[in-house]
Amino acid sequence: MRDRVRELEQRVRDLESRQRALTMAALVAVGLLSLGAVARPEVADLVTARALRIVDHDGTVRAELRAEGDHPELVLYDAAGVPRASLVSDPDQSALFLRDGEGTIRAGAAHFSHGGSGFALHGEGSRGAAALYLAEGRGTLTFYGEDGEVLYRAPAPAP
Repeated sequence: MRDRVRELEQRVRDLESRQRALTMAALVAVGLLSLGAVARPEVADLVTARALRIVDHDGTVRAELRAEGDHPELVLYDAAGVPRASLVSDPDQSALFLRDGEGTIRAGAAHFSHGGSGFALHGEGSRGAAALYLAEGRGTLTFYGEDGEVLYRAPAPAP
């Protein structure tokens, strides 16, 4: 009888060992399948949203693509959250604006709804500017003072 008990005890130990091995194998298989699902995410054919916000590893917003009223806008931010560049299209213009560390526009390129296009470089605090403008086949280069007064324009306006 003792031999029979020992034999049954050994069989139970063997079954427990196999059960642990099968459980471990099942867990590894599920883990590998989960990794495969993460490694190959589905690619959507279309994403519809009013805004897309991209953040860095710290959660700071670094870019936004949004529909603002009647126009789309793409804004890029620096690490401090200051807007540094934007691309805008509204009923009056399609434009690219570059900003300084305070978020003030320092350079811009635009095409306007009336047909003209231009480039502008602005001074500190957007005071003073140099603007190159083209409309109806005629170009001008204008320098503005800090109060917006025209300092120089070429070619000079017709009298």
